[in-house]
Amino acid sequence: MIDWKTYPLPKYKKDLDLEWQTRLYLYLLAETSDYLPKQIAFTYWFIQSTPQPKSVSINYTLKQHRQTQIDLLALLEKIDNLARCQSHSSGTFSASSSVYRCVPAL
Repeated sequence: MIDWKTYPLPKYKKDLDLEWQTRLYLYLLAETSDYLPKQIAFTYWFIQSTPQPKSVSINYTLKQHRQTQIDLLALLEKIDNLARCQSHSSGTFSASSSVYRCVPAL
């Protein structure tokens, strides 16, 4: 997979490894194709890098695939529980104490 980014190259590759976009795209390709996780890679191209665009490739592993599945199932269970609680309460979701500033896309 290839994705072109319009923001600068991140300082740490690990940040890209942990991005949900990376994890979900790799997971979905492995789940919906005949490719094994070890046959899949995701390459980000950063076109604002100077003087030439730079790329970062992320290889996928079975271990990452299993961890993403565990994390997705946990998130889906949490959403399901919140939805069930919401339907029995005031009809709204409560605010989260986990707050961070979003970076706008360019």
